[in-house]
Amino acid sequence: MDVVGNVHDDGTNPEQQGVALGLIYRMERFEFVFILFLMKKVLGITNGLSQALQEKNQNIVNALDMVEGVKFKLQSLRDDGWDELLANVSKFCVENDIEMPNNMEERLLVRGRPRREKQTTTYLHYYRVEVFYSVLDMIMQDMNTRFLESTIELLSCISCLDPKQSFSRFDRHQISSVLRVVSGRFLRIGSNGISRSIRDKKHLRYPLVYRLIELALVSAVSTA
Repeated sequence: MDVVGNVHDDGTNPEQQGVALGLIYRMERFEFVFILFLMKKVLGITNGLSQALQEKNQNIVNALDMVEGVKFKLQSLRDDGWDELLANVSKFCVENDIEMPNNMEERLLVRGRPRREKQTTTYLHYYRVEVFYSVLDMIMQDMNTRFLESTIELLSCISCLDPKQSFSRFDRHQISSVLRVVSGRFLRIGSNGISRSIRDKKHLRYPLVYRLIELALVSAVSTA
């Protein structure tokens, strides 16, 4: 805020001063503060997972635990975090002389509609349902899409192949589960797809995946 204020006060370019004034106006609104507090809360939950997933040596088990932990915290925020968030936003606005709705049950025009239609909603519905719930639902849906239950189950099974502590997590039942899933998937891919991957030298870039393919292909013979 101070930097934008300096651009407005000390700038010599009228266009830049106008842009700075517009930013100040938006940053001193209740809506901006609400979204800022919401995103601070969300990023505080997801940042650790984001950093961990970028580490090349991240343990699969730890990563899966973190994914489930983030999902749980986001759901808890959605279920029980509204009152605390609104209280913190309101306190900040009062302390910094930022105008806020006198009553959350007051009505405002629905955005994106022609004014002649005059569709309205309450401040409470707008901020709680259209912003708070919508943001959290979108993030949780995206996580569920990226981390499907079947994928998590497969990774959890593969984690028993972790060589740490002399394969202390090894479990033959989980290995059987992995082989069933992988065998089914590679049967759908077919030998042509595997041959093409080898021709493109993908087996060199992903040696562990290739070893898993080998294991899946010979499992039917070795267990017959």
